[in-house]
Amino acid sequence: MMEEGVKNKYERKPVIIVSIVTALCLLGDSMLYIVLPIYYKEAGLTSLWEVGVLLSVNRFVRLPLNPLIGWLYKTITLRAGLIAAVVLGALTTIGYGVWHGFWAWLLLRCMWGLAWSLLRMGGFFTVINYSGSSNRGHLMGIYNGLYRLGSLFGMLLGGFLAPLIGLPYVALLFGIASLIGLPFITAYISREKAIETASQSPHKKIQVRHLSKPVIKVVVSGLCISMLFQGLLTSTLSFVIDSHYSQTIFLWGLAIGATTLSGSLLAARWTWEPFLASRFGRWSDGPRGRVPLLIISLFCAAIGFTLIPLQLPLFLWIFVILLVLVSATSLTTLIDALASDVAKHSSAVTVMTTHSVALDLGAALGPTIGYWFIELKHGVLITYLGGALLFLLISGWWYPKQKTQIGLPLSK
Repeated sequence: MMEEGVKNKYERKPVIIVSIVTALCLLGDSMLYIVLPIYYKEAGLTSLWEVGVLLSVNRFVRLPLNPLIGWLYKTITLRAGLIAAVVLGALTTIGYGVWHGFWAWLLLRCMWGLAWSLLRMGGFFTVINYSGSSNRGHLMGIYNGLYRLGSLFGMLLGGFLAPLIGLPYVALLFGIASLIGLPFITAYISREKAIETASQSPHKKIQVRHLSKPVIKVVVSGLCISMLFQGLLTSTLSFVIDSHYSQTIFLWGLAIGATTLSGSLLAARWTWEPFLASRFGRWSDGPRGRVPLLIISLFCAAIGFTLIPLQLPLFLWIFVILLVLVSATSLTTLIDALASDVAKHSSAVTVMTTHSVALDLGAALGPTIGYWFIELKHGVLITYLGGALLFLLISGWWYPKQKTQIGLPLSK
């Protein structure tokens, strides 16, 4: 019998296929964040508050949907779940070009929330199924890095094409493009059950009890990391730029807006994700495990969050933001890899479902908590110093007290 890591190294192609398929499905969703606030009348909308609701409702519907999707993956094959996700995502994106009006679009955005839950959970299970202990972090990094290219190209192409051909035709084009992935899923994803877990082991009870603390650590850490990066930083960055440097910024002699600079900095992360995410994952697969790199990344994030509220020279402040975004790449890759480590030795569906719910909940809570604190006196300072403190607390929680933690070398 081949060693697990050697066997699955040969089978990384399914992970790459699912990543690219997910990226294609993300084109339509990501395009809306750039195009819909400007061309909302082409969608039959009458006000910007409707745009805000439509761009956020898909995230909230995922909170109750994720447990349902986890249960569904216990009964269907991984291939079936991914095919359903692609078809549903394609129909949703095509619907943006066909249907008009707020209520029709509200239904479409809820459908996209369901499609994304199927895609995201299917991606996690693909990594778990086709990876071994020696390459799981690397494959998780490849998956995270590649699928986020869909967000980058969706925004870039959507912003370029919408003025030329209009929102409905861009939606139809992206919806058809997402269907390209169907034959590749059929060819490279097996018809086996979505996930094989340690539940078949006669030592299941011992394993689950032993891993209960790592499960809690992964879920809580993932919630906090998602809340601080996907929620807080993403939603407040333009506000911080405006409060520090005003709405108009002169960079290399050019006048740019706070929102333009914020969007450019956040988009920069998507350009390096395919390279850095896989690199961080590969490093975490090494003999020292994932926890040391996790702790270093948490310290870097804490330092960055401490410096963000300070009025530094603009170029130095931009460097700080880029440092924070690099740490975000590392931390999201590592926490997903740690979750898959735990899932591989426990109830995989339960662990990954809980992990997905925690990520979505953190991303939803971040903007609300962030803007509640920012409204206080010295609100930006309080908000980001609080985030830095939370990073330090998480790093202390993960500090290894023994060599048998998940992510550290286990005794032979």
